[in-house]
Amino acid sequence: MRHWQHWWERLQWLVQYDPPRFIESLMLGLAIVLLLVWQVVDSNDKLSGGWAYLVLSLGYAIGSALSILVRETLISMSRDRTTIVTALVLLSTSSYVLCCIFINPNHYL
Repeated sequence: MRHWQHWWERLQWLVQYDPPRFIESLMLGLAIVLLLVWQVVDSNDKLSGGWAYLVLSLGYAIGSALSILVRETLISMSRDRTTIVTALVLLSTSSYVLCCIFINPNHYL
């Protein structure tokens, strides 16, 4: 019970004092859930695919990465830049997959 109470207090603190990071975390969580849904739908039904889940998931990932980059650029503290590097890797891979899907959708979906 204490674990859930600590988790709930952390979530409340995040919503009140750091809303951008909460929204970014929510978007990344939704992206992961949509990727899992895409895997299940894609493996069960090859005709309709479920490509909408993949595209929506990539959209959430790109939006979250851009939000992280803007936030970290505006708040330029002297801390390590692993967050920026991670956001750049997420942005580049999501953009690459999204471009590949739109260039040749029959091959990837």
